[in-house]
Amino acid sequence: MKPRMLLKPALTIIGLADNGTQTDPAYEHLWAQLNQRYIEIPQADPDAGYGLHTFAGGTHQYLA
Repeated sequence: MKPRMLLKPALTIIGLADNGTQTDPAYEHLWAQLNQRYIEIPQADPDAGYGLHTFAGGTHQYLA
């Protein structure tokens, strides 16, 4: 699969985070918790969901 770049307007990402390592399994537990709290997120798009990995200062964090 060839990577592609999409340019989108700025957006705000809201979710639940978990610290871990690159070898952690999928974060289904975060998605389940987020699903239970979905109604708390104003203007949430029911057709969009993002998994965001950040790496800073030698640490890894995943945001569902």
